[in-house]
Amino acid sequence: MASHLLSWTHRKELRQDEQYFLTSQSPVACEFGLCRRMEGRLVVIIASARRAGKSRARTMRIRDWSVWALPRRALTFLLALEGLATALTIVEVVHGHPGRTAVARFALLAVLSVLHAEVEDRTDRIRRSRAVDAPYVDATSVWTFAAVLVLPAGLAALLVVLIYGHTIVRVRRNRSGQPHRSVFSGASVVLAVLAAMAVDSALSQVGHIPTGAAQVAGVMGALVAYRLVNDGAITVVLYLTTRPASMSDTMLKADDLAVEIATMVLGAFTAQTIIQMPWLTPAVLVLVVMMYRGLLVKKLEVAATTDGKTELLNATAWRELAQRHLWRAIREQQAAALLVIDLDRFKALNDQHGHLAGDVALKAVADRIKAELRDYDAVGRYGGEEFVALLPNAGANAAMRVAERVRARIEDEPIMTDDGAAVQLTGSVGVATYPTHGSELDALIRSADRAMYAAKDAGRNTVRLAAPSLTSHESQPASA
Repeated sequence: MASHLLSWTHRKELRQDEQYFLTSQSPVACEFGLCRRMEGRLVVIIASARRAGKSRARTMRIRDWSVWALPRRALTFLLALEGLATALTIVEVVHGHPGRTAVARFALLAVLSVLHAEVEDRTDRIRRSRAVDAPYVDATSVWTFAAVLVLPAGLAALLVVLIYGHTIVRVRRNRSGQPHRSVFSGASVVLAVLAAMAVDSALSQVGHIPTGAAQVAGVMGALVAYRLVNDGAITVVLYLTTRPASMSDTMLKADDLAVEIATMVLGAFTAQTIIQMPWLTPAVLVLVVMMYRGLLVKKLEVAATTDGKTELLNATAWRELAQRHLWRAIREQQAAALLVIDLDRFKALNDQHGHLAGDVALKAVADRIKAELRDYDAVGRYGGEEFVALLPNAGANAAMRVAERVRARIEDEPIMTDDGAAVQLTGSVGVATYPTHGSELDALIRSADRAMYAAKDAGRNTVRLAAPSLTSHESQPASA
């Protein structure tokens, strides 16, 4: 389940007073999975066991766990939550008297959850090694939410203990982290499961509404309660540990939450399958594995084509898309335009405010460029503070208008840095068009680049159109 501590990924820009805490790579920061570096930018990430050295990863004695170095409030909250989950589990197990059917269902869910974890163990290591960001779904909630609907409270809590106990075994086996994260994750899920069961029971027994409607309300209420308790526990511990500037920095993004809910809905269908056709339940394992790997493949593709600082296309992916747009323009005998946008005096910004402020500026400029372009225009970061865009079916006049809008948008909105300074950025833009300035992508890039430098020579913060190419008609490629 992606909402537990092992799998949450959050990215934010850090205030100056937070930088030492994370860059020092102290046991608090990195052993607990709170930091890593990516392309010079600090990324807050919950799940990064790789930051711990091998010697630390091999240290599995409880007194050596880095959790003890957490801030006192965070540690107190963790211990209180884990103690509460332990106490409630013991109470429910002692007072529960499950029948044979419940035990059989428990055994089925236990076997499927362990099989799923073993099947996906190698895939999970691949995900971690490729530094693929969220949404990361391990699909644990398929089994735990199904337990909410088909098991008594004691067995449901025991299933969570078994799942996360098995996770600890895998952590030790793979030397991929420390077990305290699994302990906290398991405790938060136990509380979420028990809260969801209480809500389901209360809503399902409402007497003045039809039975079917009450059952649907029970399932929906259980889903909401599960999410609130589990996500709330995660949010609190992240806030107490990192003290972010905003609570929103600790919360799931909309697409992550959508994947979480979809996983839990699959858990509800799993519960119905267990009740109606238990022999068909193993088929759910196939569906979960297919979903998990499909999401991983998609994330790997995105990671391979996206620039980490701006979330635009990286240079390689941009060239591929721009080349396809240009080939289409050649086949259909349409115009196309290429823009090269370079930020003015960007080095001075880095020197004065730091590279984190520079990263904030790059992301802000990327968003402004995208806002002025069409959805199907190819826009990417070409390197450093240089951006490129290829505009299909755009002649010189249209391209110059777009370039001027981009230039004005960069200039008109100051960028706020983490130290509270308002930074005024400007950009110089060079424009080249097909077929006037060339018929090959490299030729257009060179022409637009020369035009961009002409804009800088003219005083910066301006737009220039490239001079016509005398050889453009000689380099016309065959359509592809």
